[in-house]
Amino acid sequence: MLATALLENLHAAYPAATIDILVRAGSQELFTDHPYMNQVHVWDKKKNKYQHLFQIIQTIRRIKYDVVINVQRYLATGIITVLSSATKTIGFNKNPLSFLFSEVVKHAFGTAAQAAGRAAEQDSSGVSPHETSRNHALLASLTTASVAKPALYPSAANFAAVQKFQGAPYICMSPGSVWETKKMPAKNWIELINALPTNYTIFFNGRS
Repeated sequence: MLATALLENLHAAYPAATIDILVRAGSQELFTDHPYMNQVHVWDKKKNKYQHLFQIIQTIRRIKYDVVINVQRYLATGIITVLSSATKTIGFNKNPLSFLFSEVVKHAFGTAAQAAGRAAEQDSSGVSPHETSRNHALLASLTTASVAKPALYPSAANFAAVQKFQGAPYICMSPGSVWETKKMPAKNWIELINALPTNYTIFFNGRS
């Protein structure tokens, strides 16, 4: 979702460009009505993971992209990037295959993020830049625009589906994550819920 900020910047800089995205299965619905999206490639990592990875690589190679931008630091995405046959490949130096990319951007946290250049946009407190700013550094050779905000484009049907829940004050919470390190302990969620006004309805978001 945070990578959608890159889509905003790329479309603004190259409004006639064809933009595709590769996501893990389960995230493709986010781009169903995205106005800048040409094609969504989906990698199903839970079913025939490596066979599907090979198929994704074949598909991407056939398209022959001008540019492939890799926002992740994992070996599999590095393989996809290197084998993409794209004219330009851009990614972070912490990807194991970054030495094979045509452009490499330093990925840093905290005060070290200052070395990532203008796009890191770190404040004077030394706080690590937001992920959107860190990702934006990957566009340094493509656009000089400021960091865009992430954006999703729900359809009229999406808005209609939630309208019945909006008759009273409510709060949405997403207590889960695919990463254990990103999950807040249950006791903290309980404390937070108990601190909320009693007139609020709480909706929990997540995949079954």
